[in-house]
Amino acid sequence: MKKRYRVFTAMVCTVLLHVAGCRSIEDLFPPDAKAIAPRDSRVLHYTVDMKAPHTHYISISILTDTAIPSFFDIAMPAWSPGKYRIMDFARHVRDVRAYRNGSGEELALRRRDKQTWRISGPAPEGITVTYRVYANYMSGTFSQLHSNGALINGASVFMYPVALRRLPILLSVKLPEEKDWEIATALPATKDPFVFHARNYLHLVDCPISIGHIRTYAFQSHGKRISIVYQSPFTFDFEEKLSDNCRRVCDAAGDLFGGFPFFHYRFIFHFNVRPGEWDAMEHRSSAVITDPEMKNTGRHLMEKTTLTAHELFHVWNVKCIRPCCFAHYDLSKETYTESLWVVEGLTKYYQYVLLLRAGLISRKEFREKLEAVISGYESNPGRTQTSLNDSSLLTWLDRSGPEDSDRNNTRVSYYNKGAVVGLLLDLRIRGLTGGEKGLDDVFRYLYRNYYLKNKCYMIDDFYTVCSRIAGLSLDDFFSTAVRGVGELPYAQCAAPCGFVIENANKTPRPYFGVLLDESVIINIFPGSPAEKAGCQKYDRIDRLNGEPFSGDLTEALNGLAPGDRVGVTVSRNGLERDILVDIGSSLPVDFIFSEKSALDTETKYIRNAFYTGKKP
Repeated sequence: MKKRYRVFTAMVCTVLLHVAGCRSIEDLFPPDAKAIAPRDSRVLHYTVDMKAPHTHYISISILTDTAIPSFFDIAMPAWSPGKYRIMDFARHVRDVRAYRNGSGEELALRRRDKQTWRISGPAPEGITVTYRVYANYMSGTFSQLHSNGALINGASVFMYPVALRRLPILLSVKLPEEKDWEIATALPATKDPFVFHARNYLHLVDCPISIGHIRTYAFQSHGKRISIVYQSPFTFDFEEKLSDNCRRVCDAAGDLFGGFPFFHYRFIFHFNVRPGEWDAMEHRSSAVITDPEMKNTGRHLMEKTTLTAHELFHVWNVKCIRPCCFAHYDLSKETYTESLWVVEGLTKYYQYVLLLRAGLISRKEFREKLEAVISGYESNPGRTQTSLNDSSLLTWLDRSGPEDSDRNNTRVSYYNKGAVVGLLLDLRIRGLTGGEKGLDDVFRYLYRNYYLKNKCYMIDDFYTVCSRIAGLSLDDFFSTAVRGVGELPYAQCAAPCGFVIENANKTPRPYFGVLLDESVIINIFPGSPAEKAGCQKYDRIDRLNGEPFSGDLTEALNGLAPGDRVGVTVSRNGLERDILVDIGSSLPVDFIFSEKSALDTETKYIRNAFYTGKKP
């Protein structure tokens, strides 16, 4: 009987999925739309109070009616998903207090470490924890409260009860009485417009909250609702144009995967409020994009359009198709993975693919954008020191500190090199399959066979899927491009698809080996003439061969040849020094990504399939 019941249930589910045009139960009830109906009736009650926005302090209370034993730990995250760096959000937390429900008696509390507080019980009726967070930095990671509104990025504001972090949450938002602010968030709403659901703590922090005077544009793409939310002291001439660009990007992304894994997606733009930074952050059903110096220019319009493409692709590449270490985030400490080049680097590659397929850039502009990425990677001396594998693992060493570092000479960006490897991998698969398959098919396979089957992937799984799609082992490619630090196989990947990728410069030029900020040396390349001669970082070059230095090193080296000796006068720590530098030679990096002419029919087919992702 039980077996027949299970079969009947499976048949009903299959029919429902077919009628709804879905491929999994999660498509029927995606995370941003699921009603909260836990088996356990316990719910955490979070309240956000912004009664004094000019102070930049957000007041938070967390109530649980769960009986508390002899002690109870509550913690602040050390980092936020999408920003793979220890942020130590606890440094902005103030005035943590805990009280017994019912009696209101204050409980003893002590700090166990930099981000964890231990509350002494017992408390049979549960407890309420209160605290304040200083929030005055606009970015995709931190939060900001000011007189015109707020941007709340959950991990920087919300503590979590360590033992109860998987419980459902009801979030109440209290706005200043004198403000007629609105709220925009992907959190499911209740009948009360100021109260929202979250399935658990990770869902809460995956839904940023925009509060203030909001301008909203909306459209449909692949049958799903997309909202564009603007918050800024200014109205921009191109808001409708940017919204239309977002629509075209969404259409292209939906075409790639055959629809969206959400019901309603929000692009949240916060502009022209300081302090802050140019930033963007992906979430499951939304993205935050910030810029404290947004301007009414075509360049700014294309920048933000590119960011929308990047963050939208993350809906699939990391939010759905997940490395196993991100299946359940541990926000208390570093989470190591070798897959960040897949998560971020391949997403950077696809931001340009989506712009191309959306018709927002031409094929020539697509190649030019990738030329810049390749040249940036090839100009980095760290490419010979650190593999993509290790770059992913070592991201946790990065700090935003004042100390000097040799990172530029020893590390490689998993964004930049990852994008270059993404391009080459796409070309390699296209070449091996005669244009029938590409990197699109890798992501579609991972989406259908991992995400829709509730599976995560290990990095070896990603390699295996790529080889399966290519019909040939790609282990040599990954050994060189990902696990190694050798030269990338540009010609091998590009030629079968009718392209040339190579350094356009063929003539060596005089080489000094420094990077300047005006006249100050901010980097010295390893093994360069400047390093051998004894030049030092932060030396200011005053004169070359006795002549005042203008700051243009290329112009100053004109007329010199490799082997010439140049007298360099620098200021170092307030003192002048004379240094003799023997000029070397090098090939300046200026890569081209161009189309071959006079192609046969088969190669034309492959090249067109590469551009379009479609068979002619």
